[in-house]
Amino acid sequence: MVKCESQYWVFIKAMVLGIIIFGQACESDYHNSRLDVPIPFQKGDICELCRMQTSDFRFSAEILLRNGKALKFDDAICLVQYFDMAKKLDLSDRRKVAAYYFGDYDTGKLIRSDSAIFVRSASFAGVMGKLGSAIAFADSSKAREFIKSHGGRFISFKDLWTYMGVADTSMHVFISKSGLTPNEIHVPYDKITELRFRAADEGVYSLEITGFDFDGAVHGIRKGFFQTARVRGSAHGEKHDIFCSALHRVVGQLVVD
Repeated sequence: MVKCESQYWVFIKAMVLGIIIFGQACESDYHNSRLDVPIPFQKGDICELCRMQTSDFRFSAEILLRNGKALKFDDAICLVQYFDMAKKLDLSDRRKVAAYYFGDYDTGKLIRSDSAIFVRSASFAGVMGKLGSAIAFADSSKAREFIKSHGGRFISFKDLWTYMGVADTSMHVFISKSGLTPNEIHVPYDKITELRFRAADEGVYSLEITGFDFDGAVHGIRKGFFQTARVRGSAHGEKHDIFCSALHRVVGQLVVD
């Protein structure tokens, strides 16, 4: 079994705490007297997490708090990770949220999460450049057109946290011509685990964890940097083979504890 990286989380917590404190000190004062309508984005609005200016409203996202304050984000992944990391630091509470809004990919206008249709594609990246990003649509026909052109599938609002939220644990796994190290990867039940695959030799590898659709597919694994897969075990004791296309064989197993 691979140990989770506690030092990594110490670093992440310190970084996020600094971002949040800095953001509170210099953020624009977005307030709304009504809790049933969002505050429209303007050019130059700053993302609460990454501090980048919003560049494409089709990917924008907003949290409207019950005190009328709006938190703006340039990508759905920034909204999810800001809220997720702030919650882990006891700086956020869902009960304070009046509504979540996301930019309609077709028009750029903000739509409520409970009426939005979410799509996620492994071949599509948002403004943060991360493949597998989620986008929102107001019109289901537009969403189907997007899937026809780019691939992908419909997901729920709750799924955003599974696919883009901060992982509960993370671990490194190495691949070489001899197989995986360790060759049996243990992950906790009902927790999001980020697997970071690195090559231990000069080869280039692609892996597929059976049963996890494109979330279990990892390509371009090389020496010197890692590629990630994100998994959540749905049943105690379940096992999934890990297949390597370059080696034409199963190289290990993922086991849910």
